Amino acid sequence: MAAESFDAILCTEVLEHVPDPLAVWREFHRILRPGGKVLLTTPAYWPPHELPYDFYRYPEQWVTASGHDRRFEVKEMWPRGGRWALLGQVASCPRPLSEMALDEARLEPDGFEH
Repeated sequence: MAAESFDAILCTEVLEHVPDPLAVWREFHRILRPGGKVLLTTPAYWPPHELPYDFYRYPEQWVTASGHDRRFEVKEMWPRGGRWALLGQVASCPRPLSEMALDEARLEPDGFEH
């Protein structure tokens, strides 16, 4: 993709599945035209999913700091959900989160179960 080819980028609920999220920020910067915008959504909390490709959760401070490091200015940030949404996510897990973490630890070094 050519540099400075886009006016805007929409990235929703993807960043947590990328092993190197800072590389994504660098690519956003490369392909955006000057003055371009990024609309990014990512969960601060969500139960593990799409394993083994679910790597990170991002608090507000990470998004702000990593955006600045990648030469982006965070103009607005809207938290979604809140404590009731968090409680609902935890309550709706089919298994305790501690069991999910143990399952992840049983994966082979290449990230797949054999």
